[in-house]
Amino acid sequence: MAGDHALRRELSRRIRDDLIRLGVVAAAPAVRIADGAAASVGDLIICTKNDHTVQAGEPGRMLANGDLLRIEAVTAGGLVVRRALDADPATGQRRWTDRTFLYQDFSGAELGYAVTDHAAQGRTVHTGLAVIAGTEDRQHAYVALSRGTDTNMAYVFTVSPKRADPMPGARPAPELARYDRLTARHLGEATAATAGTRDALAVLAGVLDRDGQQLSASETQRQALADADHLAILHAIWTDQITAARERHYRDLLMKSLPPEYRREPGHQARWLWRTLRAVELAGLDAGEVLAAAIGERDLAGTRDLAAVIDARIRYRTGTAVPAPAGPWSDQVPAITDPDRRAYLTEIAALMDARKDRIGEHAAENTLPWAVAALGPMPADPLDRLDWQRRAASIGAWRELSGYSHPDDPIGPEPVAAAPDLRAAWYEALAALGPADGPDVRRMPDGRLLHLRDTYPVETAWAPQYVGDELRQVRAAALEARLAGLRVSAEAAAAKNGDPEVGNRSHPARAMAPVAVHWLGAAASDTSGERDP
Repeated sequence: MAGDHALRRELSRRIRDDLIRLGVVAAAPAVRIADGAAASVGDLIICTKNDHTVQAGEPGRMLANGDLLRIEAVTAGGLVVRRALDADPATGQRRWTDRTFLYQDFSGAELGYAVTDHAAQGRTVHTGLAVIAGTEDRQHAYVALSRGTDTNMAYVFTVSPKRADPMPGARPAPELARYDRLTARHLGEATAATAGTRDALAVLAGVLDRDGQQLSASETQRQALADADHLAILHAIWTDQITAARERHYRDLLMKSLPPEYRREPGHQARWLWRTLRAVELAGLDAGEVLAAAIGERDLAGTRDLAAVIDARIRYRTGTAVPAPAGPWSDQVPAITDPDRRAYLTEIAALMDARKDRIGEHAAENTLPWAVAALGPMPADPLDRLDWQRRAASIGAWRELSGYSHPDDPIGPEPVAAAPDLRAAWYEALAALGPADGPDVRRMPDGRLLHLRDTYPVETAWAPQYVGDELRQVRAAALEARLAGLRVSAEAAAAKNGDPEVGNRSHPARAMAPVAVHWLGAAASDTSGERDP
């Protein structure tokens, strides 16, 4: 008995090879069955589908899924087989039907020397042999170790089977193996030949601690409802429901804005145009006016793909438009003619708004680290507390929508422009953070902003030269030199202690590493301003 089908197939293949070497199973002639396996006379195979046209060795008993068959002969018309019966109650020996029958549709059959716990459940055998790889759960262990009436044995992997994984990957650093050898030599223990092994009882204990019980239907329903109360899931439902109506609206606007001679169904690249129009709307612009301006910019004669050309024109005119605050989802329900679908979207929007409010309440009640790092401690004034909670709701909504889970960094980097709605949520969270540094210029009038722009060169002309890049390079070089010196010292100490691998090496950088550290350290620490770093 094995925990999964892959291990079951491998066990069956190895058992068949052993039976061929022992002479119990004939090597040829052989036929191909499921998963590329071979089967010949003497092999045990399992039928994997019902066949009501074949009598399985007894009158009225048709071939059924899960029947265990023994191959008696391989013919041109199929396999001559017998079907296994229940074990003899007196002796416990396996019994077979007296009559053989022809099994023609054998391509989906599988070798029957090993089964999974699902197939073994409910069976009673003389001896049960369970293979435990360490990844199973207690439910599998209970079935696998309780099938035999006389003997139940467990063959336990004490070394992870992943050690034989043929997939390429990163190789461990050679220093790790040398460290293991030195540690074993120092402690007087054997080398690391047995490294990574575990005790069989410890593996079994881990399997018994792992609960794999599946939920009932009512529990599954409750869990699904609880999982659905998540902004990422609700927003995926929302996007799926409104995407078709939104693209249909954009297509109507495009057809209305195009000259009559160019009105044709757009190609597959129109999806990029719809995405750009969505970003334009989120920035507070009118999609119809932007389309009309882009179309009227130049003649469309000779255009192979109208959607691609218009999309490029809009992106050139608008640039990377910054999304404006979108407001609650309840105000964004599109005008859909189907009343049932519109009611459904209204309900989804209300659920998202309620979820966003609860995120802010949760952040306020539990003083989450990311909320405190972004907004500071919870204020004592009730009005300030409500404002803190509202801003935390915007930041938490972005984190839940995007899956961003850094414990301290509140919002992370700006997402790409390929996801306009997600980018709008990020900008709402950014606005909730407040100005990152310096005065908040978002609400300044245009005249004030133009004045600040014009006076910037005058204000910065007298400032000292910025040397941050040079200082950063010097500090990085000093750190690298210091690490090189530490490595040389460690290898020298290891060679002095008798490590043959290090003792035979030559280190020409040994003499100059301390000098480099001293010179670079002095350069990095010079802040007097009298010399150029």
